[in-house]
Amino acid sequence: MRDPLHPLNPRSKKAQRDAVASLVEFLEGYPFIRKVEVSSCHSEVMRALLRAFSNHLCPQLEELCISQCSIDGLELVGLVKSRSKADGAEGCASPSDTRSLRRVGLACCPSISHYIVSILREYLAVEVEDEKAEVNLRG
Repeated sequence: MRDPLHPLNPRSKKAQRDAVASLVEFLEGYPFIRKVEVSSCHSEVMRALLRAFSNHLCPQLEELCISQCSIDGLELVGLVKSRSKADGAEGCASPSDTRSLRRVGLACCPSISHYIVSILREYLAVEVEDEKAEVNLRG
């Protein structure tokens, strides 16, 4: 097992893969995590992280806060759907089930449009810090 406390500064593709592998490995050891905050992540690292969360890494994750990241809105919607009670996510049978994502916070994520935010809000609470300044107004 890699040292989970070793600083990660991904620049190359290999470093990005290693960083994601280290982070996923670390998070696998803490299945009771309920909140994850991600800030200033490279888009490839963020994409890999969203895929890992879609595959139910951190099964009790209730809140995901993303700031200053370029992320694909449709991938975020896919994650939310995969972790949503409304979509019949596996194991999310009752309203008290904590394995369902309940909230997404977004700050300084210009690649996320108002349209994507509106879709996300069909599934869970979404907080966008300073919506007018932070959300792409084009779509």
